[in-house]
Amino acid sequence: MNARRPALFIGVTAMLVVFAACSLDYTGTDIADELSSDVPEIVLFDFTYTVRRANGSILVFSADRMESYSARDEHRLFSVAFIEIDPVGDRATDGTADFAMIDTRTEDVELTGSIEFYSTQNEARIFAETLSWRSEGRILSSPADDVVIVERDDGSVVRGSGFRADALHNTIEFTGGSSGRIVIDEDE
Repeated sequence: MNARRPALFIGVTAMLVVFAACSLDYTGTDIADELSSDVPEIVLFDFTYTVRRANGSILVFSADRMESYSARDEHRLFSVAFIEIDPVGDRATDGTADFAMIDTRTEDVELTGSIEFYSTQNEARIFAETLSWRSEGRILSSPADDVVIVERDDGSVVRGSGFRADALHNTIEFTGGSSGRIVIDEDE
């Protein structure tokens, strides 16, 4: 039994030396900065995110997966469906996209990949690959060279680039040119 005591002492001493040399405190190192900004703090599956806006409307995002990055003030959503409920409680807008990045400070949203959404108020559907929503001015826009298609329930179809929609003034413009067909109802 006495022969085991020196071996045990040497083993314990070696372990203490190894553990003393290791540190789990990465503050002040480059790896700490990389981990804080590149690694999500939270990853959730089958996620629903609800935003209550100052005007009384509600925006609901559902996603197959959500990653939260608090250092960047952003949520990243994959395979997204979204619905906007107006202040009265009626569905105003709904749609889908492959990906959404939400700025949690400003409620601005970047949508990418197979975007399709429908506006009940405008009786119109929009198709795009990239759209940006600026919450403060309620502006929806595309990159200047991206083609966006707007189809109205009355049969009107417009395709163009440089898409910009102003939700406050209920206007749409294509700064890069457009083409299509506008249906005019002479009864209105």
